[in-house]
Amino acid sequence: MGNLASLPSISTYLLEARDIPLFGNFDCAGSRPRDEWHDDLDGYIRENALRDMDQRIATTWVCYDGAAPVAYITLAAAQITAETDGQSPIAPAVLIGRIAVNATHQGQQYGSSMLGFAIGRARALNAQSVGIGCRFVALHVHERNQDAIRLYSEEFGFFEPPGLPHGPDRLMIHDLIPQVATGP
Repeated sequence: MGNLASLPSISTYLLEARDIPLFGNFDCAGSRPRDEWHDDLDGYIRENALRDMDQRIATTWVCYDGAAPVAYITLAAAQITAETDGQSPIAPAVLIGRIAVNATHQGQQYGSSMLGFAIGRARALNAQSVGIGCRFVALHVHERNQDAIRLYSEEFGFFEPPGLPHGPDRLMIHDLIPQVATGP
């Protein structure tokens, strides 16, 4: 699993109304064929992100390269059922609702850095000064996005909880409690 400390440092800012016009040219599909998945990611930031923030459904964090937004991530509270230590508890989680990188900046670790940011925010909830329990970071990824599935599992330790049915959108979780390998 990748080291979060080795990711490039990025500055993230909470989305504000003045930011929305800057997303007019945001396009996460680039030269790939557009589909409802890309339309949702591109449209959400322009049309629904502020509403969701006003209603306290999710927060949206934006990463800029100069004055241009290059990536965003939405975070929300969630609960998931995940088998851990032989049990299936309902556990608190931070849900990554959406993560998108403008096509012009893909492959430059902005997505990885945004994931690292989300994991760091979730870990901060568990800090004594905040004192809010959070066991997992969760996200859904479409099965056709094999590059993302590979990145999430190999670099960030996300896994699919056992016992869940598989549909086109797969739930993947990252356990915030470090698992200690035990010897024979």
